[in-house]
Amino acid sequence: MIRGFRRRFKPLEIATEEEIDAIHKATLEVLWKTGVLVEHERALKYFSTNGCRVDFDERRVRIPPTVVKECLRKAPSIFCVKSRDSNDDIVIGGDRCQDP
Repeated sequence: MIRGFRRRFKPLEIATEEEIDAIHKATLEVLWKTGVLVEHERALKYFSTNGCRVDFDERRVRIPPTVVKECLRKAPSIFCVKSRDSNDDIVIGGDRCQDP
C-alpha cells in the first residue's frame, strides 16, 4: 500500500501570475461588494465582531479585503485532513501529501 507521496515535479501552471492576480482581485471585490450568504446566527455574530459588515435580516456578510488578506496571512501552509479512522488521516502542504 502506498502511504502518501512526495511531488518530485513542478506543478502544472494553468494560469499566469497576472491571471491569478486578476482572479484574486475580482474575488476580493465580490466578497466586499456582493458578500456571501451565511445562515448560522453565531457565525454572523462572529463576522460582525471581526471587521465584516453584516446584514442580519438578509444574512449577508460583506468581507473587507483587509480581513481576507489577514486570514490568508494566518493560514497554515501545511495542514492535516482528518478522517473518521485516524489511520487514514493525511497531511497536505508544500510538496507533500502523506500520512501524519
